[in-house]
Amino acid sequence: MKKKILMLSGESRYDALGIYIKQLGKCFENMEYDVDYLDGRDDDFESHVYSLTIKNDYYAIIACNAILTGYDKLVQKNSIFCCLMFDHPVHHYERLSIADCRVLLLHCDMKSAEYIAKYCSNIGAVGFVPLAGQYVENIKHYKEREYDIVFTGSNMESEKIYETVVYQKSEKYIRLFNEITEVLKNDVRLTIQEALDIILKRHNQIISNKEFYDTLSELRLVDFYMRAWIREQVVRAIVDAGYKIHIFGNGWDTFECKHPENIIQMQGFGDDSLKVLADAKIALNVMPWFRGGFQERIASAMLCGAISLTDTSTYIEDNFTDGEDILIYDALNPQSITDRIKMILENPELGEKIAKAGYEKAHAGHRWEHRAKEIIDNIQEMYDMRKSKVSVIVPVHNAEKTLMQSLGSLAKQTIDSVEIICVDDASTDGSALILEEFQKAFPHRIKIISLNENKGPGGARNEGLKYATGEYIGFADADDIVDERMYGMMYEHAFKGGYDIVDVGYYREDNDECILYTSDECTGKLDDAKRSELIFGSGGYIWSRLFKAELFGESFEERGATFRENCILEDMDFMFNMFMKAESIGTIKEVLYIYKHYEDSISRKTESTFYRENATNALVACYDKLTKYDNFENVRIAYEAIVYKLYSCMLNQTIVEQCDKKIVKGNETIKELVALKKKLTKTHFKENPYVPRELAEEDIRIMEAIDKMY
Repeated sequence: MKKKILMLSGESRYDALGIYIKQLGKCFENMEYDVDYLDGRDDDFESHVYSLTIKNDYYAIIACNAILTGYDKLVQKNSIFCCLMFDHPVHHYERLSIADCRVLLLHCDMKSAEYIAKYCSNIGAVGFVPLAGQYVENIKHYKEREYDIVFTGSNMESEKIYETVVYQKSEKYIRLFNEITEVLKNDVRLTIQEALDIILKRHNQIISNKEFYDTLSELRLVDFYMRAWIREQVVRAIVDAGYKIHIFGNGWDTFECKHPENIIQMQGFGDDSLKVLADAKIALNVMPWFRGGFQERIASAMLCGAISLTDTSTYIEDNFTDGEDILIYDALNPQSITDRIKMILENPELGEKIAKAGYEKAHAGHRWEHRAKEIIDNIQEMYDMRKSKVSVIVPVHNAEKTLMQSLGSLAKQTIDSVEIICVDDASTDGSALILEEFQKAFPHRIKIISLNENKGPGGARNEGLKYATGEYIGFADADDIVDERMYGMMYEHAFKGGYDIVDVGYYREDNDECILYTSDECTGKLDDAKRSELIFGSGGYIWSRLFKAELFGESFEERGATFRENCILEDMDFMFNMFMKAESIGTIKEVLYIYKHYEDSISRKTESTFYRENATNALVACYDKLTKYDNFENVRIAYEAIVYKLYSCMLNQTIVEQCDKKIVKGNETIKELVALKKKLTKTHFKENPYVPRELAEEDIRIMEAIDKMY
C-alpha cells in the first residue's frame, strides 16, 4: 500500500511556489507515493482539506511558506505538516507563531532555519533543504547561444519602498530601520538578524529572545528594501558598463540608470524563461537576503547549460568553486561584476568549460529529485523522533452503544506517549461520529482509519498495524474497558525487562472470573518447553498483551497480512506465531483489562456450521504458520493438543445437532472432522500428555469410539 502525500499550493508571484509544489509532487509520484493536490485559492478549500484528511491518513501534508498553519485544526489526523519556506521568517511571523508540534519547517536558507529553531520553540522540528532547479530538454551548445546575459526578477524600487512605506512609520522605527540598512549596505554578507544584534550591542541593549523575535518581525520591510537595493546596484553596474541584459520581470521600464536601452524586457515566466536560459551564456542571480542558502535561479541556470553569475552565501561557498563551476561577484564592487562578464564573453572556451562543470554539479545534486529525497528523509526523521511508546489498535464496527466508555478508558491512559488507532470497520451506526468527537478532543492521541468495506476484527487490525508507530503494540476491543494505568505499566515492565511480550490479568465479566494466562513457569527467556506450555494453555486472547513492534515486521505488506480477515478465532494462529517469534515474555500480576459480555458480538456467534468452518480454518492456519519454524517438532505435541481440543468440541456439537446425541456411523460432517484430525496430527491423542489436562474422560471416550467407527 502506497503512503499518501497531500500537496497544497497557493498564490505567489509568477506562481513560483505552485511550480515548486508541482515539481516536488511529480518527484514524489516517481518515488511511488500516492499524491493528492489542493489549491489554497479555491473557495471551498477548507471543506476540501477537512474532507480529504478525514478520509485519508496522509504520511505528510506539504505546502510552501507555512500556509498550512491555521488549517491544521481542520485536519482530523496526526499527519506531519511539512512547511517549505522560501522567504525570510520575518514575513511569516503570524503563521510561525501559531504552528504546533506537528509542523516540520524546512527552510531553503540555513541561517533562517537556525533563526526559526532558536526563536520558535512551538514548532515540532526545523530543518534546511535548499532550492533546486528546473530545465528544458533541448538546450543549445554554449557557443551557439543567442543571449549574453539573462536575468529573472522584478524591480521593486527601493526608494519607493522607503518613501511610501518606511517613511510613514514612527521616528523610532525609521531610526532603527536606517541603522540596520546602513550595517547591511556595508557588509552584505550579514543576515538581518545579525545586523539587529550589532545595533543592540552598539546601544548596550539586552533584550529577551521573545523581544528580539518580535522586533525583527516588525522590521520585515528591511528585507524588502535590501533585496530591492542590492538588485538595483548589480543591474545598474552591468547595463551602465555597456552590457545588455534580457530580463524576465516587471518594473524595469522605470528603472533609473545611465543606459536603460541595455535592459531588454522579456515576456512570460516559467517555461518561457527556461527556454531563454537554455539559449543564454550567463544567467545573472541576485540572492534574496539568504546568507546561508541557495537559489532556484542558480540551479535552473546550470541545468539549462548557462553559467550562473551570483553573489555568495555560505552554502554556495561550501558546494561550488568560483571560476570552475560558478562565477561569484562582490555585490558592493561593480567592477568585480563587469570584470567577470568581460572574462567570459571574451573567452568562450572558458565559458563553455565553466558551464559544463556547473551543469554536471547541478545535475548530480541540485534537481528537484534530490530535494524530494531530502524532504522525505526529514519527514521520516521527525516521525522517528516523535515515535510513540505504545500503539493501541481498536477495531470498531457498529459499536456506538459501548464505544464512548471504551474510548474514554483508552484516551485517559497515563503513559505519556500512546496513540490509539481506531479502525472504523465500515460501521453503519453512529460509531463514526463518536470517533470524530474523540479525535477532536484528543487530536494527538487518537487516530482514525476509515474502511469502505467490512473486513472483520482481523482485517481492521491489519489496517491499524500499517500506521502504528509505537515501540510496542497492543490491541483492545471497542466494547471493553481498560485500566488507565495499563499501557504505562506494561510498557515500563517490557522496557525494563527487555520483554517481547507482556501479559496482564483480566476480568471476564460473563464468568465473574479473573485470569492471568501466563504462569510464572513460562516467563523470562523462552525455550521450546515454555513455548509448548504457552501454545497449549495461554489461549488466543490478544487484548491483555503488549507486543514488541519488531515482531510484526517493518513493511506495509508484512503488517497488512498479520491477521486472517472476516472470521473469528483469527487471534489463535496470530498468538501461536508470536510465541514462536518472541524471545521472552513477562507478566504483571494485576487485573487491568475488563472483558465485557455482549450477546450480539461476532465472537459469540455459535451456529455450528459457522463455528466449525472458522475452527477448521484456524487450525489449518496455525499448522501453516508453525511448520515454517525449524523447531516445530519440539512444540508439535502442544499444537496437536489444541487440535484435539477443538476436534472434540466440534465432534460433540455434531453428535448433538446431527446424530440425536448418539455416536453413529456414516455422518459426513464427522468424516470431514476425522480427515482434518488425521491431516494435522501425527501423534494419537492417547499418547499426548496435554490431552488429559484439557479434555474430560467422557470427551476422550467419544474420540475413541469415533476412531473405531471411522
